[in-house]
Amino acid sequence: MQAMQQPPVQQGAQQAAPPAAAPSPPTMDLSKLIEIPDELQQEFSQARESFDTKAEATALAKINAWQLGKADEIRQAAAQTQMEQQTQAQAAKNESLARGYAILSKKYGPQQVEAHSQEIVDLMLKESPELKRMLDADPEAALVSAFEIVNSRAAAKNVPPAQVQVTDVAKLIADPAIKAAIKEAIRDEVTTEYLQSVKDGQPPAVMGGAAGGGRPPMAAPEDLQDLDASMKAWLRSGMI
Repeated sequence: MQAMQQPPVQQGAQQAAPPAAAPSPPTMDLSKLIEIPDELQQEFSQARESFDTKAEATALAKINAWQLGKADEIRQAAAQTQMEQQTQAQAAKNESLARGYAILSKKYGPQQVEAHSQEIVDLMLKESPELKRMLDADPEAALVSAFEIVNSRAAAKNVPPAQVQVTDVAKLIADPAIKAAIKEAIRDEVTTEYLQSVKDGQPPAVMGGAAGGGRPPMAAPEDLQDLDASMKAWLRSGMI
């Protein structure tokens, strides 16, 4: 800590060798930051001109105390200003979040919004850096976006797998081209199995018949000497 610069001696004052000065108290040089009052400057100058070392030390101590007090006032004022700015910023942020909450509550209901509150906080503060940045710039948009993401995740988890499969199959069958392709594939598979069983000498299973096997009903007796004749008879029996 540097010693405070002593004020200059007034011009015209008689210069003389001063007696040995008493040790001065420690000082703080804030002259560039704080302007010392004129009365303290004058008191110091008079003590210096009169070679009154005790009065000079007292004047320096007063200046030092004034500077320290003024510096403390400046620090407190800066801290108060910063606190007020932070309070105002938080109030604006809270208002923005309240608008977002009102939008979501109107659309989904307050219970559904509150049910996902912890997930929303975790997403904005921990999982998504983008949402965390958005939370500072536009809290309302950040809250709405976070809820939409969390709500979509929850909806996906709550859909039963069987329902998803049935829905997918229903969508496929609704397309005439896909439906025809599926039917053709099934027909080809059944035909292949039937012909293979005839070729191997094994009677095919009767569709809708009693357990234990048997042969499918035929429209009329026919010579099954080859696969082509067998296929024709089988098709006429109404199996497919």
